[in-house]
Amino acid sequence: MALTRGLAQSFGARGAWGGRLWSSSSSPPCRLVRDHVADVLAHPSDGYFSSRPHVVGKVEEPLSFKTMIGKSGYDYKVRDLYRARGTSWLTPAEIFQPYYGQAVARYLVQDLLERGEQELRVCEIGGGNGTLAANVLDYVRSRHPDLYERTKYTVVDVSKALCERQELLVAGHDELHSSRFTTVAGDAADGGVWRGLVREREGHVYVLGTEILDNLPHDRVEKVGGEWMETWIRYDDDDSPNGREELRPLRDRSIGRCLEAFDWVGAREGAGSEAEDAGFLSSLENFLLSGSAGPEGSRGEDDDEVVFLPTAAVSILESLSIEIPDHTLVLIDFDSLPDVQLRGRNAPLVSNTEMAEARDASTYLVPVGSHDIFFPTNFSALRALYSGIMTSEAGTPGRVSAATRPSSEFFKEFADLQMTTTMSGYNPLIEDFRNTQVFVGQRTTKQ
Repeated sequence: MALTRGLAQSFGARGAWGGRLWSSSSSPPCRLVRDHVADVLAHPSDGYFSSRPHVVGKVEEPLSFKTMIGKSGYDYKVRDLYRARGTSWLTPAEIFQPYYGQAVARYLVQDLLERGEQELRVCEIGGGNGTLAANVLDYVRSRHPDLYERTKYTVVDVSKALCERQELLVAGHDELHSSRFTTVAGDAADGGVWRGLVREREGHVYVLGTEILDNLPHDRVEKVGGEWMETWIRYDDDDSPNGREELRPLRDRSIGRCLEAFDWVGAREGAGSEAEDAGFLSSLENFLLSGSAGPEGSRGEDDDEVVFLPTAAVSILESLSIEIPDHTLVLIDFDSLPDVQLRGRNAPLVSNTEMAEARDASTYLVPVGSHDIFFPTNFSALRALYSGIMTSEAGTPGRVSAATRPSSEFFKEFADLQMTTTMSGYNPLIEDFRNTQVFVGQRTTKQ
């Protein structure tokens, strides 16, 4: 099995996503699914992440993988981290620091030098604790000091509290980073947030997003009588206090754009890797997450009449196409999730973890702040959406490319694998990422 739910949860969630906050102090009578999901996750006061400040954990010191006996030693250490910190999620940037961030930095520098660019400008969506940013800046300063003098790193995050945490952590790594690192508390789907970040819209910008796609709000469509209908949530039924679904004819532009860009029913992505052994992930599931339904795979793949669409991601791509037309977009996320109980393609895993024990829900219609909701990414669809948006909406002519590859291939090329290999030869950076992929979209306006 590619990824059991232990690491899906450990690695999949981020403290703040870059998508639009449609939330309000009280639920409206009726709204789209993406608005409901946004409230559950990121309501300013009651959302899952905003109301649980310690949901995303911090690893204070790098792990010594070389001294671990093998997989069992790695299993034990990560279990211990979860127990000691009482946290729900640890991201790969945390567990594999600084090596994860160094690998990303190597890619950025190599691509920049091949382009002949003179400045390194990075915008990260949803910066978590700031660990990735700090590790990238550390690497550039130590390995490329001249380039470091011409480096600017910005995090766009919906959480002001996390922005403050990121600034403190990055400055704590090196006081010189402070003059090269900034945060912007805002919505990455809002073009106004990106406007002004790039000086006169000139120069190439690297936009990063690690494990942010899975928490972006999605919309739901259902086929009735051969026609797709969009799903709205009504809140006027006393028997359904968390809302009930109502199907309506397609009207929403973002939903329509998603459906037109890709054959969601004809493509099956990620399902083939479910049967592979997951290593530590299975151990973490059995040891920590006794509430799991078991490694049965995703129900959603069996239902072609319902599809969950990444409409918030579309909004971010549209903003980038206009505000930062010359860019490289690097996204790392999951192509499948196990134990999904909801019907439909790309259906989310809805779960609540308390005291290291997970309880899954069979619906996304849960109370605000009560559960995490995270979605797999169809990377073939992401390529189609990116290519279509960057070709049709950017005002300046340019070359567009989009490619994906397994994250294991990416880290084999750019990570220092000696530092994450255990005594037995087991390497969790490679072997615990079998259902994650790296997306690289590039739009170059220079002729």
